Amino acid sequence: MINRYPYFSYYASKAGLNHFTRALAVRYAKDGIRANVIMPGVMDTPLMHAQLSGQYRSTEEMLRARNAMSPMGRMGDAWDVARAAVFLASDDAAYITGVCLPVDGGLSCLAE
Repeated sequence: MINRYPYFSYYASKAGLNHFTRALAVRYAKDGIRANVIMPGVMDTPLMHAQLSGQYRSTEEMLRARNAMSPMGRMGDAWDVARAAVFLASDDAAYITGVCLPVDGGLSCLAE
């Protein structure tokens, strides 16, 4: 997938955070400390509307294009990310550490 948005510093910092999380997970696993990352994909948020709407002819065009980016055919929302966070913070995820969890409707499957 090719991303049209020139946010190079954002991409670099995300990659650094992902590696930092894996390093923390390995370092502190024996202490019972877990470290994980949630990696949201295309999300329908007010920030997305504010930052990206100018790159499209209309809001409707933007929503159609962004929904089409996801294999599920729709953007995610804050609740999708929140449910992943609640799971990772719960005892149900007690043996999960060092994970960079995509919450992206399958978008990350297309990247490679």
